[in-house]
Amino acid sequence: MRAIVRRELGAVGGTAELVAGEPRPDWIWPRLKTDVEPLLVIRGAHRGGVRVLFCGHLDTVFDPAGPFLEMTGGSPCDAASGDRVATGPGVIDMKGGLVSIVAILSAMHALGIALDWTAAFVPDEEIGSLMSARALASLAPGHDVGLVFEPCRDNGDLILSRGGAGQCLVEVAGRAAHAGREPEKGINAVEALARAIVSLSEAQDFARGIALTAGPLQGGETTNVVPDGARAWVGLRWRDAQGEATVRRAVTAVERGSASDLPWVTTRLALSRPAKALTPVVESLGRELCGLLAARGELAGIGHSGGVSDANVLEGAGLPTLDGIGPRGGNMHRHDEFIRLESLSVRAAAVGDLVAMIAARGEVVSRG
Repeated sequence: MRAIVRRELGAVGGTAELVAGEPRPDWIWPRLKTDVEPLLVIRGAHRGGVRVLFCGHLDTVFDPAGPFLEMTGGSPCDAASGDRVATGPGVIDMKGGLVSIVAILSAMHALGIALDWTAAFVPDEEIGSLMSARALASLAPGHDVGLVFEPCRDNGDLILSRGGAGQCLVEVAGRAAHAGREPEKGINAVEALARAIVSLSEAQDFARGIALTAGPLQGGETTNVVPDGARAWVGLRWRDAQGEATVRRAVTAVERGSASDLPWVTTRLALSRPAKALTPVVESLGRELCGLLAARGELAGIGHSGGVSDANVLEGAGLPTLDGIGPRGGNMHRHDEFIRLESLSVRAAAVGDLVAMIAARGEVVSRG
């Protein structure tokens, strides 16, 4: 996909560069077996006017040596909707979005529409964009609006606001002892870890979008030794800035002890994606896009998701960003992931309409 988008956008005047990311923290789960490729940035030849940043991610969650490797279908119809569907790894998350980016920029070029554009292709979105996030965020100040081509909801709704996400590692140091002869001399790190996890769970508030999900866990090797070490990775989710502050306090609150005061509980924290609020500019653009979709016979509303994307990174860097503007589909991260093929062209065309209108009026949101 990297080679394909580079070739296709080079044909419409794009100039490519690879932007090295940062080292991924060595404690983050999952551990990586290989290095991740750099961020691919392609810049259009035209300069001037509204500056638009297109963004999509190249990676999927699927094992390249696994059984789910090819796209199939295309002619069968979904019995409920009558849509033509195709199944394959990443077809909706987000190869369909990448096809949309190429199609829109190719159409703009063919129609002679002058547009100051950049396209960023992220290599590690599915594992948190931890390596590419800073490089991606550095592009935000040079643009006026961002477009992230994650799939819309299967009902057609755009996803204009998102919760935030991060990860923490809770590590516990205890003291080993023989579990039968002198258990009283031991300090059980697994028990201390369990208490820390229970403490974290008390901050959970689903109504406020706060979720702290522990797992995987490590600790102890046998039942006849009091374990002297344990650790757990915890996924962190929140809806807004207040929720993020709550999560930070909860993680800090479980820390205790020291090397001479066991059990010693320490934490490491990476809050990689701030929550993406629905700002007035984004809402205005979203409603404009909904109108353009309706004109093409595709209904859409404005939605929220607890899931995260690279739009969180761009919006966090101050760039108004539309998200969830890709095609319709479903079953993401499963071996029956699918795309509704008709939605690919309709939704890409509507986004192209919006981009052309922005370019023509010379401002992101009309003041008329």
